[in-house]
Amino acid sequence: MQADAFRFQNDYEKWLAVVGLLTGSPPYKIFIGKIEKSFNLLATVEKIWLIQNHTANSKTRYDFQYVIDNGSYRIIIEESLSFLR
Repeated sequence: MQADAFRFQNDYEKWLAVVGLLTGSPPYKIFIGKIEKSFNLLATVEKIWLIQNHTANSKTRYDFQYVIDNGSYRIIIEESLSFLR
């Protein structure tokens, strides 16, 4: 699903919010976490995709994908959002 990435500061801490969107509905999934505990996303990345996967033990895992250089490179980070639940 397509998602928007928002960076913000709470006191002196930097945070990242990822809001998963489905066409014609309010936000479907919202993930939030401190950037220092996750990963640092390029400041130019605003549109990303969440890829929902199911593991062998029936747990849900969300991978994170975005493109850079006008689509020349596709970046996929597996299990990137487990910290944000």
